[in-house]
Amino acid sequence: MTKESSVARVLLVLVFAPSGGLFGKAVADAAAGREWWPWLVAALVWLVLSGLVSVAVSSRLEDQHEPNRRAEGRATANRNKAGLDSADRYPDHRSNDQHR
Repeated sequence: MTKESSVARVLLVLVFAPSGGLFGKAVADAAAGREWWPWLVAALVWLVLSGLVSVAVSSRLEDQHEPNRRAEGRATANRNKAGLDSADRYPDHRSNDQHR
């Protein structure tokens, strides 16, 4: 698992697990006849704020790896300019027509 995917999983849990508990508390209070709306507001505020934080963290991780992606893109473009297609690079992966 890459660093980005493990961070994304942790952020997903940190965003949705607490908000689910807050929504559950709102439902329990509504069933008991007590005021439920403060819990609902708290759940919505948690979703918005933690969602914004998780997007900022994810964007930050992507920005750190952007130079590597650009270099990979340039290498692919250079291979394409040189006339190397996938059949030249991977001779075992040619279509069935070329093996006959």
